[in-house]
Amino acid sequence: MSRSIEMTCFQPDTLDCRVVVAIVSATMTGPNLHTQYRRAYLRHMHNRSLYDWLDTMDSDSDSDSDSSSSSSSESDAMDTSSDSSSSSSDESREAEEQEMDDDWEHRILQMAADIEALKKIQDTRYLRGRGRVVKAGQFNLLIDFALSPEDHNRFVDMVRVSPYVFASILELIEDNPIFHNNSPNPQEPVELQLAVALYRLGRYGNGASVKDVARVFGIGDGTAELYTERCMTAIESLQHLFVRQLTAEEKEVEKEWMDKQLGFRGLWREGYIMYDGTIVVIFNKPARDGTTYYTRKSNYGLNTQIGNAPSNLRILDFCHGPTGSAHDASAFKYTCAALYPSCRRA
Repeated sequence: MSRSIEMTCFQPDTLDCRVVVAIVSATMTGPNLHTQYRRAYLRHMHNRSLYDWLDTMDSDSDSDSDSSSSSSSESDAMDTSSDSSSSSSDESREAEEQEMDDDWEHRILQMAADIEALKKIQDTRYLRGRGRVVKAGQFNLLIDFALSPEDHNRFVDMVRVSPYVFASILELIEDNPIFHNNSPNPQEPVELQLAVALYRLGRYGNGASVKDVARVFGIGDGTAELYTERCMTAIESLQHLFVRQLTAEEKEVEKEWMDKQLGFRGLWREGYIMYDGTIVVIFNKPARDGTTYYTRKSNYGLNTQIGNAPSNLRILDFCHGPTGSAHDASAFKYTCAALYPSCRRA
């Protein structure tokens, strides 16, 4: 049922009252109606004491039906009565029908006003007043740490990377389209968004609270989540540049490194990728199948397999998803090396 209902539709002589009731019910209880809108509308109904007549609507219809049948029976029984009494009964019935029509007209107009109120609620962006939150971020402090070599360790404490690595990541992602929305309202500088994302990723447990992150940088709670999503999208778009197969020349370099470490040329030279599992710890036990996340280190986490080049530890392959209780041999089955053996060939 469409909610774009015009006021002109509610005319007693053109629309049956039960149709109006059905329209109002579909409008205020539809599945697409946001919970806040529905609650606001119900508050509106409560303030106008509409529950009283909605609850008595069915009983009124029943009583009207009983009254009509009773009148019909009485008229049949009084076929032999005088013309004057018959005329009086007709006038009384007409008066009752007119009163009922007036009552339904009042109810229909009241319903129309309610639907207009509902439309007004839906068109209102905020249902409550919005007070301004005092904000004072520490991003300038991070800049001061970056400019002072003696304070680089404090810079690392905040964003978990050195100023050089931070600048390198910034250079790689700052031109990503996700940071340019072609809007009259430009986004905040990419360096601020990256700092928020790295600071949040470097926190653990209740220290990673969105409210705490937002308070440190003087931004809104939702803004902290938005900055993180943007930066992760931009960083993930670079995966094909850094996580890839080695070329034939690069594979040979790794094999020669293996020969040098062993002191002879042997079968081990073909093992130019090292795989190992690491646990990504999660703060709480998951509500669903929580015991499967329990690890041998007496915490809860995910088993992540990482394959890297032995000479420089460059990551070449990874897989994630298995729970913490999964053995490395089981988790390894989901790596590219296990799923696509041809990728390992020289």
